[in-house]
Amino acid sequence: MIFQVVITLGISWLLHLDSGGKESFEVFPSALTGLVTAAIMSALWQTKLKIWIDDNGLRLRMPPFHLFSQRTIRWSEIESATIRKVSPFGEFGGWGIRWNLGKKMGYVWNGKQGIELKLTSGKSVVVTIMDLQGARQALEGRTMVIDKM
Repeated sequence: MIFQVVITLGISWLLHLDSGGKESFEVFPSALTGLVTAAIMSALWQTKLKIWIDDNGLRLRMPPFHLFSQRTIRWSEIESATIRKVSPFGEFGGWGIRWNLGKKMGYVWNGKQGIELKLTSGKSVVVTIMDLQGARQALEGRTMVIDKM
């Protein structure tokens, strides 16, 4: 929390330096900049990727982006599932809910390992996971699973 406050104040101060290097200290713009920066940083710090694998399929929720909903990918939509290494920057240009050029989408947050789901529609969804062993156990017994890792 202290780190967030220091970063927020630092960014606010940098944005309000005028061209002569003198500090302009208008209260409203400084406060607004500080609040916006704090809100963005707080949202990023609270972001978590939650994954459930059950009999219905794979469910994903990434608050604050999915505030009141979740994405469900049903087993009937999945052609194959591959456990593999994921390169967030190499494949998607970073973290978050990402779209690669083409037919690939990623829910990329923690870790460098994940599940790639090839869908019957021809699209692909990559989801990073922290509990590789738990994912293997949840996928065990599914005939469409191809395990490369």
